[in-house]
Amino acid sequence: MNIKGKTICFECMNLSDDVETCTHCGAPIPHNVPKQDFSNVLRPGSILQNSYVVGKAFYTDGFIVRYLGLDVINECPVNIIELFPWDLSERHDDGITVIHGKNPDGFEKVTTRFQRRIAAITKIDLNIMEKVISCFVEN
Repeated sequence: MNIKGKTICFECMNLSDDVETCTHCGAPIPHNVPKQDFSNVLRPGSILQNSYVVGKAFYTDGFIVRYLGLDVINECPVNIIELFPWDLSERHDDGITVIHGKNPDGFEKVTTRFQRRIAAITKIDLNIMEKVISCFVEN
């Protein structure tokens, strides 16, 4: 997958000048976008907000999913956290859209609570935790 004339390395989520081997981590760059190790998660290569490319999911606990990602604008790797409560939602066949028909009111309450927590974390500037650079609702 190419962005800005460079190839995305799905191992480290940096842009590489080389199409065969990542110029950042040295990993071989596959010719196809890799598959996820988890089910019901976003497909690698999905683009969010025209700014972030989703990489591999590396953590899920039934409430959130964490992905390696690429900030296309700043050309740097990021972590993407998706709210995806398994008991309240499922993934549409398109691999992106979240369906919350099981309990729409419950999903809305969880979403509101999650957004409040992220907003509070955004105001905290500690060196011991990741900085939140963006929070948005999509799909």
